[in-house]
Amino acid sequence: SRDDTLRVASLEAVSSACADIGEAPSATASPEALRHITTLLGSEHVLVGSSRIATNGDATIVTIDMCVQDAHTGEIVGTVLETGSIAELPDLAARIAIRIRPILGALPAQRGARAPRLETWSPAGLEAYSRGLASLGEKRIDDAVSALRLAATTDARNPTVRLALSHALWLSGD
Repeated sequence: SRDDTLRVASLEAVSSACADIGEAPSATASPEALRHITTLLGSEHVLVGSSRIATNGDATIVTIDMCVQDAHTGEIVGTVLETGSIAELPDLAARIAIRIRPILGALPAQRGARAPRLETWSPAGLEAYSRGLASLGEKRIDDAVSALRLAATTDARNPTVRLALSHALWLSGD
């Protein structure tokens, strides 16, 4: 049923489901991947996306592009695009979550309510995280793993860092 709760499959579960059928990460999921994910995880929707890192002088700009697909038909039912500085990354994630909820049929967050900030960032951790994301964007997976391991050591309780590191490790085959 559709209510105000969302079940979220871990990145590892989705990655494993895609790896089972030889599917590589992409901006949208193939019909075969959607069927497999639906069978294994019972998902109604699949959220896929990409991020881009660009530097403009001293500023590091992050663009996150998300796509919601119906897991049964493959139809794109919504998209969300957010852009901001790397320092705003936690707020970008919160804004994306607020905009995605109605697409998924979940009750929207209360008007004016902000998503809780779960992440804590040290300057060194944020810098290492930024280098890791930039390296991922440039397909330098070993450099990304190294930078994200440093970020995870510096900001050990930060779930965003741990998620990015697990994705980089998956891409590296570790």
